[in-house]
Amino acid sequence: FKEPFLTTRGLNAFGDHATFIDLIFVPFYWIVSTPLVLLWGETLALGLAGFMVYLIAEHRLRSAAMGLFLSACFFLYPAVQYLNFENYHPGPFAVLFFLMFWYGFEKKWEKLAFGSSLLLLSVKENMGGVLFGTGLYLWAFKKWKPGRDYMLLGLVYFLFVMLCFIPALNKNSLSKHGGRVDSPLPEFLLGKITMAEYERKSHSDENAKYFRDLTYPLGILPLASPLPVLTNPLLYFNLTTSWPYAHRIKYHYTAEIIGSIFVSLIEAIALIVRLCSKCRIKRQFVFAAVACLLGASSYRTNNISHPHFQYGNFTKPGPHADQQLLSEIDRLKVRFAGASLSVDYILLPFFADREVCYKFPNPLARSYYGTGDKIRVDTRPEYVVLTRGRAGSREGALLREHRYEEDCRTRKLVIFKATDAPDLGLDEEFYATPNLDFSQLVNEDIARSIAAGVSNRVIYVDGRYGAMPDSVQVLNRNGNTVHPYELGFMSNRDRLLSSGLLVMLYATHRTEPTDAEYQLLRQYIANGGRVLLLCPAWVWKSYDKKPLDRLPYARIAECFGLKMIFDSAKGTLSIVHPEYKVQGSEGLLEGTFSITDYRRDGTAFPIAEDSAGNAVCVAAIREDARIIVWGQNNLLSRKLEAKRAAADFLGKAIDWLFAGRPGDGRRDVSITQPPHTEQPK
Repeated sequence: FKEPFLTTRGLNAFGDHATFIDLIFVPFYWIVSTPLVLLWGETLALGLAGFMVYLIAEHRLRSAAMGLFLSACFFLYPAVQYLNFENYHPGPFAVLFFLMFWYGFEKKWEKLAFGSSLLLLSVKENMGGVLFGTGLYLWAFKKWKPGRDYMLLGLVYFLFVMLCFIPALNKNSLSKHGGRVDSPLPEFLLGKITMAEYERKSHSDENAKYFRDLTYPLGILPLASPLPVLTNPLLYFNLTTSWPYAHRIKYHYTAEIIGSIFVSLIEAIALIVRLCSKCRIKRQFVFAAVACLLGASSYRTNNISHPHFQYGNFTKPGPHADQQLLSEIDRLKVRFAGASLSVDYILLPFFADREVCYKFPNPLARSYYGTGDKIRVDTRPEYVVLTRGRAGSREGALLREHRYEEDCRTRKLVIFKATDAPDLGLDEEFYATPNLDFSQLVNEDIARSIAAGVSNRVIYVDGRYGAMPDSVQVLNRNGNTVHPYELGFMSNRDRLLSSGLLVMLYATHRTEPTDAEYQLLRQYIANGGRVLLLCPAWVWKSYDKKPLDRLPYARIAECFGLKMIFDSAKGTLSIVHPEYKVQGSEGLLEGTFSITDYRRDGTAFPIAEDSAGNAVCVAAIREDARIIVWGQNNLLSRKLEAKRAAADFLGKAIDWLFAGRPGDGRRDVSITQPPHTEQPK
């Protein structure tokens, strides 16, 4: 019962968005304060929204079967699934309350319609616009007289909240607060910017894809009755705003129009049934045709691509919670009970029950504080907690500027401490789970399975964490058996552990393997697995914008004592190992190669070097396992496949990787043996 003040942003909780619906979570947080309360709440809202789709469709189409089918289409709708994955937002409640309001109209239940309209307004200030547009449609096209009252209610609420309520909480002037509506449309209408400038600022190039992603999963049927969507003002806002997120279904800005889209879908099916009845086509045939169209559309479009996961309900497993991260957060909260914190965005919900917790880089550098003049900040929190992926050079420079130093690095987190903060006795061992030694990963059955894969020359090509090669034909030579997989190592664990060679081809912006998958890869190597990595490491930092210690290829190479570094090769490249020299090798060595450092202790040797003697291709052995790291990702391209030099070089490399059967006592043999020569026992 204190002021609802957002310490993360420095303003009143309702001075940013009027999300009064969030208050329903307060009693639950009295019982258990965890972000799972929020996530279960929005998931429940979406589940009930799917039930409302069933009720509306069953009433409008007079078919319980179609009601169930359309409800299933709702749950398979990509925008709905993204909405449930993008942290917590009140958007799912907007979908539920809009559909409740529409059902109240369909059944002429005035109390339900009025109550759900108030609940809809409580979700966010822009719901006033949604209610206005829906009331306009119902009054003008459905001849529902109460529609005028809801138009007025929505308009008055929107103007009151935007012009009076939020500015009053933030002590803002009207002109200052007007900047919240970030759209270049007024500038364009007033002639201040050109059409080209407007298209650039409003991300118009994204709109065609946005429109496709909204309609294709529903077989574009909503276009047969588009008015419920076209009278929703937030559709136009999403199409004209300068916020890039609003032009993509992956973000919560689409939530406000999902209900309208499904109402349009149901109205469209009802219209088709009515038109077909005049042609004496039975309802059952119409429903069957619609179901086939929607089923095919759902199947084709249900592939979710997100920065943290990729999956399809029909073809790939769904995302799973990162249990290691959750465990570290739980232990961290106990240690930091009395300390002031600034934490990474993804960690923020777990510390929401604290009196003060800022969203990094706040308050060291003001970021998304909102519009208020009433900014309350601690100048210097005692600790800053970031996920390892966020602890890059830019963040490190900001922290050093404010006199922070790295205090602890766990498997998932990096913790920085102010120089004058109390020492809480943090150490890496307190958080990190033990990383098993290679000798502890050796398993007789696994070693036997991998040995069979080596003998049979079975190649596992990864197409999830790396790119699928243009063609795998070049790998099929010399009796090799090639199997490409796209579901990830855990889904194909047995296939990986029965393969003799793992091939990984680098591509930007791919999902990183989980800790469990890294452990599986280490197990594969410990039991004699062979690895071919094609990776320009410099691309990872330059384009993926991530530190090298997170590069999956670098972590795999480290198991063999190899270190990928950011520097690229200098001058002319050449193949230096005599057994790998091929005619026409110049074409092989085109492009910008990364350098790989290696131990000069006889466990590794360079195959290709630059003019300064830096290795751009390295081979190494660890016990029975072998690896070749090629500092580019061009070796399996169609361009090189047509060249004999590439085929000859790749054949030599794969022959060396398959040489020596794991577990036959040949691990002590010099690794500089010619690749075609069978090593003596």
